[in-house]
Amino acid sequence: MTGSLKIWGCIISIACLTLPGYSNGKVPLQYPGNLITTAMDSLYHLNLHEKDIAQAVHPDMLLHHKYRFVQIDVVKVSNPQNYPLIFFVYYQYPNKQKVLLNSFSLYPPDKPGSFIVATHGKIDQEGSIILSLTSPAKIKDGDKVGADVKKFILREK
Repeated sequence: MTGSLKIWGCIISIACLTLPGYSNGKVPLQYPGNLITTAMDSLYHLNLHEKDIAQAVHPDMLLHHKYRFVQIDVVKVSNPQNYPLIFFVYYQYPNKQKVLLNSFSLYPPDKPGSFIVATHGKIDQEGSIILSLTSPAKIKDGDKVGADVKKFILREK
């Protein structure tokens, strides 16, 4: 009986050390190189009225990794008039300071795609990745412009 208790104790200890982040439907830390911080079925909807989305980066996600890139997957675009669209990617620190990481555009402006943005070493503490949609064009009233974006992925390479 004592041997069984030792084995179960080891199993529980290993589970506690290797499974942080498994709670509330959140995706756990993924090793090596990828990290997802939202629920697995998250899909963000952006349009010109709801222009910004944010995804939290918790300190425990940064313990063993230096993330160099953020991957943003635009999976659907609604832009029948082909207005130019620009996505700005920011990192916001807990003190509310927001820094621009970079921006990207769709080409053609109604085509979805995956985009990689360098973090420039700025994702080094707790904060939020913010994606902001804008257009330099004057959009007519009634025209619908929007995009669906998957959860962001932090990458080491």
